[in-house]
Order: sequence, then structure tokens, then C-alpha cells
Amino acid sequence: MAAVKQSVKAEMKSWADVARKTVSQNNAMTTKVVKEAVKAVSQEEEKSKNLIIYGVEEGEDLEADVDLNEKLMNDVVKSICGLTIDDGLAPKVKAVCRIGQFAVNKSRPIRVEFINSRTVDTILKHASRLKTKPSLKSVNVSPDRTKEQRAAHAKLVHKMKEMISRDNSKHYFIRDNEVKCVDKK
Repeated sequence: MAAVKQSVKAEMKSWADVARKTVSQNNAMTTKVVKEAVKAVSQEEEKSKNLIIYGVEEGEDLEADVDLNEKLMNDVVKSICGLTIDDGLAPKVKAVCRIGQFAVNKSRPIRVEFINSRTVDTILKHASRLKTKPSLKSVNVSPDRTKEQRAAHAKLVHKMKEMISRDNSKHYFIRDNEVKCVDKK
């Protein structure tokens, strides 16, 4: 009988050790997952206040280019919203800068950081107005995306191009992370 008690006691101890290790590992994993989730949400919140402007020629003089970037950004906002930053009515901008390494004969995108994300949403919603101004026809705007979001968006664009090549009688667009289509007018 003593041998059975000893055996049961040893088994209970080993089960308790396994349970402790599992709980400890789960706590460590949960903490790690929560930290990663908070970091992702924080990064997404910061990026939601940014707008990327593509297709703007870059000058040789980098000092003068800073003023040009701000002037151009003012033109873009005016074309889309009908307001200028100089009026004091347009959205407030925190920072304007080129992103990426300088290279000859290549224009880098411009990142514009606004005070809030509603401004970016409004500008993106009315971005098609840019095409009405001849000097800004080659300019495109897009949200600032994370690496993962850029990869997902690239897949959607590829899928959309395939759909267009199969049936170009419809108008295709990306909305809510899906490729959608409507009949052309």
C-alpha cells in the first residue's frame, strides 16, 4: 500500500510540474501576443494620420525641394478640399518630407503627416478631384500602409488586373480589402 501511495504522489507531482510549466508558457505567450497586438494597433494609428503623394518631380537642390514639397502639398489639398493651408481653413499639417534614398532621375514619394486621421480620410475620399487640374494629373495619393498592408494591397491590385484582362467591360476598384466591379457608364 505504501508503494501505491508513493507512486500516486510521484505522478501527482509530475502532473503539477507539467501544469505549472504550461501555465507559465501560456502567460509568456499571451504577454507576447498582447504586446505585438498593441504595437500593431499603435503603428496603424500613427500611419492613419499620414498620406503618401506619388508622382511629384524632385529637384536637384534638396534645400529648395522642401519648400516645393510644402507648396505642392498645399496645391494637392486645395485641389481636393477647395481650401489652402494659407487660408487657415485647411487641415493642419505636422510634417512634410520625402521618403527613401535620393536617386538621380527618380522621384521619391512625399509623406504628409496630418494632425488627425479624418483629414486623410477626407482627402482620400475626394482624391479623384486631382485629375481635374492639369498640373496634378500625374500625382497620386494613397494612405501610408504598413509592410503587410502593402503586400495585401499589391495582391489585390494583381487580382484586379487579372479580372480586367478577362472582362474589361466593367469598372473594377478596390474597396474594403476586396476587388469590386460595376458596369461602366
